[in-house]
Order: sequence, then structure tokens, then C-alpha cells
Amino acid sequence: MAEHAPPPPATPPASTSRRFANPLLEHVLGAWTADGRPSWRVRARRAAGRLKRGGGGLTQGLRSAVVDHPVVAGRRRDAGPRVVWFSYLNAARDPHRVAFLAGLAAALEAAGSTLDVRYQDFGGAPPPAALGRGCRLRPVRLLGAELPPGGRPPRRAVAAGLAAAGGGLRLRAAARAFSATKRLPRRAGLERAAYVAWSAGRALGGPADAAVVWNQFSAVSRAVVAVCERRGVPVRYAHEGVLPGSLVIEAGGQMADSPLAQQAADPPPVTDAELAATRAYLVRVAAARTSRKPPEQAADAAALDGLEGPVLFYAGQNDEAAGFWPRSLPRARHHSPSFASTEDALAALQEVARVRRFTVLFKPHPSRRERHGDRPLGGVLDPAVTRYAPGADVFGCIDRADAVATIVSQVAYLALIRATPVLLLGRMPLTGWGCCTELAARDRLPAAVGAALAGGPAGADAAFLRHCTVARTRHLLPYDPAVAGHFPRTLAEAAADLASA
Repeated sequence: MAEHAPPPPATPPASTSRRFANPLLEHVLGAWTADGRPSWRVRARRAAGRLKRGGGGLTQGLRSAVVDHPVVAGRRRDAGPRVVWFSYLNAARDPHRVAFLAGLAAALEAAGSTLDVRYQDFGGAPPPAALGRGCRLRPVRLLGAELPPGGRPPRRAVAAGLAAAGGGLRLRAAARAFSATKRLPRRAGLERAAYVAWSAGRALGGPADAAVVWNQFSAVSRAVVAVCERRGVPVRYAHEGVLPGSLVIEAGGQMADSPLAQQAADPPPVTDAELAATRAYLVRVAAARTSRKPPEQAADAAALDGLEGPVLFYAGQNDEAAGFWPRSLPRARHHSPSFASTEDALAALQEVARVRRFTVLFKPHPSRRERHGDRPLGGVLDPAVTRYAPGADVFGCIDRADAVATIVSQVAYLALIRATPVLLLGRMPLTGWGCCTELAARDRLPAAVGAALAGGPAGADAAFLRHCTVARTRHLLPYDPAVAGHFPRTLAEAAADLASA
């Protein structure tokens, strides 16, 4: 069990860049960075007082966050061994997560620790009041003080890179925010980013053995990670696993920084029995058409009618949650060296399709369709070579295609499970394993598309089986009870890792 050293003496935060040299903004950041000093509440009230006199220029919503935020108003000092879990939590939308957290809380309690869940309610059924004696639930509002209780979040979270620098915070120029109904001006986006960082520090509370954040690339997660780095709290990243029915808690990062991607050059040995068990699992999920997401409602059965000739299914992804957009964020070009967005890759694939005479079957990520409706994004769609199928069933698209292309979408796994060749345009856990045709550079795209449509690399099936075996036996945890028996790692192992982080 990690020891809980007393917090370091508070030091005045270093100034942010000249662009953000707003006295009140600096003051709010100072109130956050000096967490633990008795005077923080006084300084926050003084900040609000200056705002009332017209100084500083922060919004009314940020003032409300400083003074009236429920996490601030009801703050208490956290003590004792504990793991803090930051996540959205909706019992109706994702009952598996509630059950998983209850099991993890029990495992941590057995290990002498406690699970503190800081959750955001995105509307719908609230989580149970308690997940067991070893778990504490606490709602937080990290996306914006203007959201009413139970209200919907912004359609696009603040894309703000927040990093510890020189004892303070640097708010990256990429900070942006979109509300449900209107685009916020640049200044409001920066103020929202400041609020996210400040309230993340309040929500973390006192010393912790580890912090777990859901989705490394969200604005909230970046804020929490910045807080943890400043305080020396180890961070783990949780997300649905690469194989259907699993969840993973891992150090290092996601996509190209995931432990699976790092192991590609020197994978651990696996036994024949483990390979056979993985093969049985893959056959089962392929037959059941199981994916990481709930089944799509009322899929458009006619979306694939009349497709002729070679078909390349291009699966879009949620760019903001995939680590490569905005391009100014750290390591964005590491995850996707060649393409800046879903639309950028679509335009490039269409250029190749005009010459090679194949059809691009394009299905955008469901979350992007929710924001933009059925309008093709970016105005790049060419109906002469592309079939736009936002409502098509993903398994129907895979089965109709001769190959599947994506930047980093997990649809790549669904395609390989169904023995369909994959063209990988970015970098993700599959990178380097020999399972896919991998794009080396943008100017090599025509050759890469041709190789994928021709069947992909030799030995891809065996390489994918080995990759899935390593993932299943070394990394992934059971999540969906329907396939839980296929994942041998236990919550007790995960709890031991977190408690000793």
C-alpha cells in the first residue's frame, strides 16, 4: 500500500502564458493549484467580489462555479487509502459499469483500500446510492457550471490540453467548447477550460493511491491527469477493451501508447491452450455479432442495396475522443501521422477510388451523426465514388466489403474477427502485430489500398489470434457477463495493481 505523505507546501502558481494574463483567471487557477491551503475559500470569494465590480471579465457561470459549485460547498478532506475513479455513470445506459464498479470496490476493500467514484450524470437513471461498503459515490460537474442537475452535456467537450508546466497550468491554444445549441466564442472556451481544471482539482480531494480516468483524451481526463501529475498521484486509464465484452485499466495510455501496441515488437509467449480458448471466444462473438456498443436501433437495411464491384468500407471515428484532434494536442500526430480528421482521410480515399475504380462505403461514428444529423461532414463527400450510409448496420457493412479502412476505430477488430482484411491509417493497439495492412506514409495510400483489397498481409489470421490471446489473458478484464468466462484476469488483480500503484 502506497504511503500517504503530507501535501507539499503550497507555492504561488506560476503565471500562465501572456495570452491568459487575466488577473481573475489567474486567481481562479491559483485557488485550484493551492489546494489544501486554508485561504482558498477566502480567495475565491474575493475573486467573485472583483467580478461584481466589473474587473477580470470572467463569465457569470465561472463565478457561480467558484462560489456555489456543490463540490466546493460540500468539500471535505479525504483521508485513508483510496483509489479515485473519474467517469460518467448512467445506470440505465450502461448497467455493466455499475456492476463492474461494485465488484472493483469489493476487491479494493479486501485489499485494504477504498474506491471513490467521482461520476458525471449525463441524464437518465442515477446510479445506486451505494455500490458496497468499500465504495463512495459523489456526483461532480466537470463540464461546466451552467449545466443544470441532470442536464445534457455539451455536444463537444472542451478540447483543451492541460499540462503541468513550471508549477502552474498551461491552457493550450486549442481550447474550444460547443454548447448544445451554439458555438461558444474563444474566450468562453478558455474560461470553460479554466473551470474544468479548477473543479477537477477540487474533486480529486486529498492523497490517493491512484486515479483512474475514463477515456484518456477527453477534456475532463486531461484536466484530471494534469492535477494528478502535479500531486504525484499515479494515473490509470479505463475504457472498454479492444475485444467485445471486456474492460481494461492500464498505465501508459491508449491508442498508439497502449501496452498492447508497445508489446508488438516482443510479444509475451502464449500456449496452445490459450490460443484455442481465444479461437473459441472469437467464433462465439462473431456468430453473436457482438460489439463494444449496444445494437443499433432500426438500422437502414436499404443502405447497402445496389453496391457493385470492389467495396472499401471506411469506418469513421469520434476524432475528439481518439487522441488525434485537435492536431495541437500532445502526440496527436503520433496516433495519426497522415490524417488530421475523418474527413481528411475520406477525401484521400476518394481520390484513390476515382483512379482504382472501387466504391468507398462510408459510415461515420454514431456520436458524430448525433451532432450533425445525416449531413455529410466537411462537404468532402463525392457521391460518384462514395456510398454514404450513416444508418447502416456495421456488421452488414463489414460483410459487404472486400476490405475495411479506418484511422483508429475499433471497427478494425470487428472486421478482423469476421476475417475481413483491414487497412489501418493511424496507430492503435493493432499496430505492429502483422494483423493489418498499415499505411507507412500518406503518399503510399494507393499501394496500401490495393494491398488491403487483395487480401492483406500473409499470416494476418495467425497474427490476429496471437494478438487477441495476449490481450485476453494479460490485459483485459471481464465486463459483459455474457462473455465474462473468456477473460481470466480478475478484479482482485486489478485492485492489487491500483492499490500498489
